[in-house]
Amino acid sequence: MVFFHQFAPEFSDATLRRLSELEFELKAELPKATPIQKLETRLEQTPEGRTSRLTEKPSGIELRRFNANGDVEWLLRITETTIAAHCLDYSTWEQVWPQAQHYLQQASAHLEGESNFLTAVGLKYVDRFLYEGPVSAYDPRLLFAEQSGQLPRQLLTSQPLWHCHTGWFEPLAGIEQDSLNQLNIDTIFVNLAGRRRHVTTIEHTAVLHLTGYDNAASENTAEVEPQDDKRSVQIMVNLHDHNKRLLQGLLNVDMVRRINLGTLP
Repeated sequence: MVFFHQFAPEFSDATLRRLSELEFELKAELPKATPIQKLETRLEQTPEGRTSRLTEKPSGIELRRFNANGDVEWLLRITETTIAAHCLDYSTWEQVWPQAQHYLQQASAHLEGESNFLTAVGLKYVDRFLYEGPVSAYDPRLLFAEQSGQLPRQLLTSQPLWHCHTGWFEPLAGIEQDSLNQLNIDTIFVNLAGRRRHVTTIEHTAVLHLTGYDNAASENTAEVEPQDDKRSVQIMVNLHDHNKRLLQGLLNVDMVRRINLGTLP
């Protein structure tokens, strides 16, 4: 699961240096710090001919926490335009969201007084389902609802390998704007612990692009709220509910019950 905020314009070198201070502030929670570098090429025309110079420049930082098995549990990634909190050991929204919100707010505190504006709030879920029956008995309807409007009907009678990638805009409940949705479903064979396994991956990304900012510094720029305000938090909560409704319509009733997806009020 990924919680992310996008900004414009790009963070300046000074802002990135301020954000890199999170390495020390979050040392106890995210002890592994890795700088992100980018390569820049500069071409110059001299009397002797054209020359090029390659330089390495800081462009962000990654902070990680690992579990006892050596797998990443949490990752905070900061790039030139994005602050993203990755949860790789998801339990429940009630437990994960406060932690993600904490990381996002810690980072946003370093943007006070800067000329960067929040332009988008997004949420990405990656759900994986393992099929353990014989390949000859595979049926997509063991997982998906026949009446789902997100899948072409021919896929419900397809062979074991298929994919469906779609995108659309849809009003976000409680917010007077449309969110961009990208739904990628892949059913393939993968190597899990040295075994060939049949896995279906559902990847759903929902992004709300905020109005009030453009590269021309429009009159409405000042109306863009800071990332840690109530509006930003409410958007993230509504994006989560949006993902839940999507899965409830995508999966069959038995699977919704088995994974305890529950209902929405």
